[in-house]
Formats: sequence, C-alpha cells, structure tokens
Amino acid sequence: MNSPQQPGIVQQRPAQPSAGRIPFGPQVAASSNTRAKFHHGVVFAPVPQPGPAQRTGNSRPVDGLPVARGHVVRQAPAIQRYIGIPATQAAEMCGVSYGLRVSDDGKMAVRDTLNETPAGTNEYQDVYLAHEVLEAAQQALGWVNSGVSLISTQSTIAIQTSPNSPHTKLAKVKIIFADFSGSKLYEDCDAVMGTIVGTSKNLKSTDRKLHAIFKRKIDDADDRSWALPARGIDIDPYAAMRKKITQANAIKEARPAWETMSDTSRDTAAKIFGINQYAKPEVGQGVGVFKAGTTGSTKYASGHFAGVIARSGGDYITLENFAGNPGTIAALGARRNPNWYVRMFGKGGQSFYGFHKTYQAAEFGDQPMVVRYAGR
Repeated sequence: MNSPQQPGIVQQRPAQPSAGRIPFGPQVAASSNTRAKFHHGVVFAPVPQPGPAQRTGNSRPVDGLPVARGHVVRQAPAIQRYIGIPATQAAEMCGVSYGLRVSDDGKMAVRDTLNETPAGTNEYQDVYLAHEVLEAAQQALGWVNSGVSLISTQSTIAIQTSPNSPHTKLAKVKIIFADFSGSKLYEDCDAVMGTIVGTSKNLKSTDRKLHAIFKRKIDDADDRSWALPARGIDIDPYAAMRKKITQANAIKEARPAWETMSDTSRDTAAKIFGINQYAKPEVGQGVGVFKAGTTGSTKYASGHFAGVIARSGGDYITLENFAGNPGTIAALGARRNPNWYVRMFGKGGQSFYGFHKTYQAAEFGDQPMVVRYAGR
C-alpha cells in the first residue's frame, strides 16, 4: 500500500521535481496577460517552453513481470487540431467550473486533464455526449456484454466549436459498473479494460477472451483482420508484432532493431499492421501501450491499458485507472478504487500512442508500441 497522499490531479513520487500543470495542444488556460481565442474550432494561445517531466503512479506484476504504472508528462511540442475550451470560456459557454476537451465534431466532451494523470481524486469523471453518440455507445457496449454501461442524465451543456458554428446539446452521462455498486472500479488498468471489453463481468471471467487486433496476419501477407490470442494481458501480441516488423530472432535483438528503424519505415509498418497512431479502437475495445525499444524505464517492463466507452469521428473517450492510485480499498478478490478517470484521444499526435510517446517517454521510451484489443 502507498502511504496516504493528498488528493490532487497528479500523484508525485518524492524524488521527482514538480512540473506543474502542462497544456496539451490548444488547451491553455487564459491568464491576465494572455487572451485565448477560437480559430477554426481551436483555442490558440502561446505555448510555454518545455519543462521538466513529472512521473506518477506505482508498479505491480503482470503475468510474473513487474509492470510500471508510472506516468510522465511533458510539454506539448505544438498546437494540435484538438479542441480545448479553457475554464474561463467553459464557464461562460456551458456553466461548468473547469476546462473541457471537446471532440472535433463537438459531439463529445470531458473534463480536460491537461495531459496529466489524475491521482487521488474523483473529479475527472465527467462525460458529455450528444444523443446519437450515447445511443451508439450504449449499443456497442451492450453488444460486447460490457461490464460498463452509460445512461443519460437531465444535466446538459451546449458546445460551440467555433464562433459561427451552431451550438450542440450534450447530456451529462452517468457511468454504471456491473461489478461494483456506487462509483468504485478496479484499481488495475488491465482489469478496467477487461470489464469494458467484456472479458470479465460481475467479478467473474466470461466466455470472451482477450485478443490483440491487427490489420494483417503476422505469418503471411493476407490483409484480413487477424486476432492473436493472449494469455490474459501479456507482452506476447506486441512482441510478436515487433519480431515480424524487425525480422529479429530474439527480444534482445528486437528491441534495438525497433529503436533504430527509420521513422519512415516504422510509420509504414505501423500503418500496414494498424498499430501505434493507426490503432483506432472502437467502443467496447481497448488499447495497450508497451515499451518496445531500448529507451524508457530500465527497471520495469512498462505497460498501460485503457478501455473505450464512447467515440465520435476520429476521437474517442477512454476509461482508466492505475495501480497505486491513492484511495484504493483492499477487498477479497479485487482491489477497488473510486478515483478512476476519463480522457479523450484523437488522431496523430493526439492519439493514445502520441500521448504516451510525447508525455510518458520516461516509462515507455521514445519509440513505444500501441496495440488494439477486443474481447471475442
């Protein structure tokens, strides 16, 4: 168990320096001398200079391997197309007291974590969806027999993604868990993803098994969808993919081979197989990020997982937690934690891959690998 810590957005290890809150892409809080403004659905403002990284989280074993659950945040290198609405504008537009991250089409919104990992707080659980997005999410989660369901509430906000665009009405959504009453969820990220994709429900395993999903087979050139069975959640899917791409014979050869590939070759392979920024999870699926190269944490075999609960256009909302998050309640059979959180990801640099490559390189290295998962 971790020692008690004060609730807040980032759980910081004592040895790590504080980096403060760091904006992601266009999301920059307005200050007295900087006036953020809309432009083509994006809030533009000066981007601060890069600062020190900040690591949070803890570690735990997965299939016998100690897996780091640390989180590193770094300064965003450039403004992305992602729509961010600072707290001051969100208060005027929507009547909420915090900044929002909004999908490009204006049909989804979550409280903006500003590219930090919430820890020891339940304040980052707000999800707002347009009616048609909520209906599609409900149907998709039901189809996989997910242990997570969504229901609409009477609370609504109106989102405007640019000065001349119409307002979109979004309803605040309540997230319901089949495994636990109230707002508690599993502490471990792999267990959270498992209940979303339907491989576990009501505290028991289901007949659905976890698969890694690629666009092509590993053993031939067939471009049909292909699933590699995994032993629970382990390194096999990503390691097999790395071996295929690098043509290495062993892990000790595959790591440096992956690290030294040219950016063009790595991007081409990622696009062919549907990994990294091309891993596009649907509702009821998940994503996992792994340390695939030689850089990053040398103490742990790093990995982190998230499940997808809503999607619109190229943007998707993940539900996450991590081992060591303050507030965990020890219980027979499962460690529970009420401080889970939601985040929004998109395309390219705003993808799950882009986020971890940019902000958590200390754990996953500068060339991580992201794989899509589904229960089947």
